[in-house]
Amino acid sequence: MVRLKMDGQNKGEGKKQALATNEYSQTDTMLMNFHLDVGAIGLTKKYQYEAEKHVATEYENHLADTSEKQRRVKLFLEATNSMTDYANQARNAVSGEPQKVLIVLDNRHSRKAIRYFAPQTTVAERENILKELDSRDALYFLGDDTGELTETPVYEAYQKAFEALQGNELYTPAAH
Repeated sequence: MVRLKMDGQNKGEGKKQALATNEYSQTDTMLMNFHLDVGAIGLTKKYQYEAEKHVATEYENHLADTSEKQRRVKLFLEATNSMTDYANQARNAVSGEPQKVLIVLDNRHSRKAIRYFAPQTTVAERENILKELDSRDALYFLGDDTGELTETPVYEAYQKAFEALQGNELYTPAAH
């Protein structure tokens, strides 16, 4: 709704201007990526300096129980699958639940995989990203509810990632 004052009244006289817009879409696509530094979970890093130069890093591990670390990683992963935001009107509620996912469990910090779903990424680039993950034995799980990229649905990709978390040891720099 837009109401504009069209008569020749002077400023400050009569009714004030009003401008209201209504935006609504059911087909917006959001591209989101999340990174979790598993090595930092439950740790405090203490840095030592001499003459303003870093000479050592000590790690204080606050989680002696590895199951607590596993639980926290699983909670993080679950949260990426159930993101919602609420509004004062139901029609404005936002859901960030994924339609397509690439879940990567890797021992290397690389942000290349975040380009996988970018609109400008070609099929060849997608294949090369997965080849690179394969080359370093990263675990990854691709899920797609639309069926465009894979027949594996999103929920199944998450289930496989949860199983992989249970079957593998999480990295802790304090132990190395």
